Amino acid sequence: MSRQAALLIFLVALAVRSVYLAAFYETPDSLRSRDSGLYEQAASSLVETGRLAIPAGQDRPQSFLARGPGYAAWLAAFQAAFGENRLYPVAAQLLLDALACVLVAVLAGSLSARLAVPAGFLASVNLNMIAHAALVDRGSLLLLLLLGSVLLVLRYLGRPSLGTIIAAGACLAAGWLTVPILAPLALLLLVVPVAAAWHIGTTAKIATGHAVAAALVLAILVGPAYVAHQRDWGHARLSTEVAALLYQRTAPAVLELGSGLPRAEAIALLEERRSQERAARGGGQPPDNPFSVAALEGAAARSVMADAGVGALATAWAAGLTINLLAPAMFVLPPVQQMDRPRFFATPGVNPAHKIWAFIAGSGLFAVAVVAGALFTGVCRLFAVVALIRWRRPAPAARLLVALSPPFYLLVVSGPVIGLEARLSFEPMLDILLAAGVFWLLDRWRYGAAVRPRASSSAQSIRGKRDERAQT
Repeated sequence: MSRQAALLIFLVALAVRSVYLAAFYETPDSLRSRDSGLYEQAASSLVETGRLAIPAGQDRPQSFLARGPGYAAWLAAFQAAFGENRLYPVAAQLLLDALACVLVAVLAGSLSARLAVPAGFLASVNLNMIAHAALVDRGSLLLLLLLGSVLLVLRYLGRPSLGTIIAAGACLAAGWLTVPILAPLALLLLVVPVAAAWHIGTTAKIATGHAVAAALVLAILVGPAYVAHQRDWGHARLSTEVAALLYQRTAPAVLELGSGLPRAEAIALLEERRSQERAARGGGQPPDNPFSVAALEGAAARSVMADAGVGALATAWAAGLTINLLAPAMFVLPPVQQMDRPRFFATPGVNPAHKIWAFIAGSGLFAVAVVAGALFTGVCRLFAVVALIRWRRPAPAARLLVALSPPFYLLVVSGPVIGLEARLSFEPMLDILLAAGVFWLLDRWRYGAAVRPRASSSAQSIRGKRDERAQT
């Protein structure tokens, strides 16, 4: 891909995102996401005190430790420079997301040269990416870090160097600080030098040195947060996010989608199980320590999900993955969100299919948008599946596997938690696969168009010879 094409993709992406922001921005609240309050409070605490504070003495304290510190640090930099004005970090995120579109093109070009520009332009108009870039939310920052780390790992596997593995480690460490659930994926970076040694034959000494360098980068960038939390709270954890996600979203979704239990009853069951866990640990007043609260919630959620059984877990995970992959991106548009409709999890249903049907049937005009958007999204996913099935070249297929691993991991761990933010990290690969699927269809059409005249000419020639033999 040429520099001119990369610049054009960046400018188009930035223009589209700027128009989106101008069209839907009304007040600073237009830039809020579900978790904006947590991030902004944590950022203010960092600016004022240099640490993440927490109001104590509550049953479920509104902990500023509920998310990783990475995005809070990003916001804190803008608050320190410009005050609490949401437009500044969002404007920077538009630039980051436009740059992410260029990285999508670079990644697509590493798989097939002809995919680079189409995939980049598809990313530039990807509605899910555009909408999340215009919110006070960590999605765009994480997406850029994931794309950068994937490209660096692919570059390292092609030509190992110390600088490349250090840069990849820095990207993954920043991603780990932003989304703590990324930790297992970041630790897999230590295996990359070994894979490179096996793939292209670097020496064991070089591979060991590079693995140690990657480990040091991760430890230096992420380790201090773990040490500080061990010192302040007695828990060597980065945040309470994983336990909170299990308790507040994953377990209720498993009970509802997998077991057919209404959401209100699922929450009541979880609260009862949490009380039982606290009693089993000695009872007393609710802990002030956010990590102790998280431990109770995590234990309650895991217990409830274990009781639900493998069948309920499999059903809930399959339903969540299917809905997240097929949900139309138009749902993120403010006018669509403001349409009169029932809430999905408030809709009664004995199983996921019945629940979806009841939701659509009770949505009125919103149902038309749902069905139309789902059909369009389904066609796009069909092209992506065709591209995966028809991908036969071994070397690009291995690179494709590396590129798919991070977003697929995040999509799977999100499980039954339904929301377009769960699909955000997968959007670049969906754009690349869509471009590959469209090219496959065009190749088939061109092949057919080229073969048909030759086949027709051959048939006419055969008929002519038969006529000549009949006349003689």
